[in-house]
Amino acid sequence: MAVCGDGKEDATLSELFDADISRDDIIKQLERMRIPRYASKLMNGLIAAACDQVLADGATGVKPSISRDVFNRVSSRVEDEIRSETQDLLEVE
Repeated sequence: MAVCGDGKEDATLSELFDADISRDDIIKQLERMRIPRYASKLMNGLIAAACDQVLADGATGVKPSISRDVFNRVSSRVEDEIRSETQDLLEVE
């Protein structure tokens, strides 16, 4: 987080998400991942997307924020990856 934030203080997990994303929204999405590897992939994707946005805007000293749009887009991408990997495993049999 120091890479794209102000580097002076660490952000807590709840501070990374916009106010319109509730704790329950986050927990439900993490539960949908079912496997820790996918939950980690989701969180890494969310943080990377938020940092990418800050860096793309050229802002300095700004903490990244995960918007509803980023949350939905990254969640959908990870779910698609899970479906694809599951389908690949079924085809191996």
